Amino acid sequence: YGTLAEFGLGSLLKDLLPASQFIENVKMKPEENSDTVEFAIKLQDVLLPIDSHWPVEKYKAIDDAYQANDKEAQAEARKDLAAAFRNKAKSVNLKYISPPKSTDFAIVYVPTEGLFSEISSYRDPKTKELLLQELRTKYKVTISGPNSLSALLQSYHLGFQTLKAVSYTH
Repeated sequence: YGTLAEFGLGSLLKDLLPASQFIENVKMKPEENSDTVEFAIKLQDVLLPIDSHWPVEKYKAIDDAYQANDKEAQAEARKDLAAAFRNKAKSVNLKYISPPKSTDFAIVYVPTEGLFSEISSYRDPKTKELLLQELRTKYKVTISGPNSLSALLQSYHLGFQTLKAVSYTH
């Protein structure tokens, strides 16, 4: 499923951007044995790392618990899915966010709107903080689904164009 998510992300980027605006399998940190991020979007002089994530077993467990009408299992499955995304965000932060080569944030792409909706609605039972807010604040990672990725990339591109224009005038 990870490969399928990566393939979906690649197809979406090819539909959204000219080939000159993104790179596949980029080493974001100079260390020899560092990992490569699936995709990096070129924004002016920096790269925006984008990695996909699809913990399908954890997502399926939520549906199974829902079908069984087991509230306790639903809560546990949602907690496990949130933990998987916390681990992914932490990993993406450590491996791929590397200013000045990269932006000081990254995107984790989820390949289905159902999964994105599940992640978007999750609140920590103790702190009541939305998971998406926690991941942005703690790890500088934004989660994006298929529908929101296009808008997100357009707004980042516009923002970086504006920054470039402002820096040339000052």
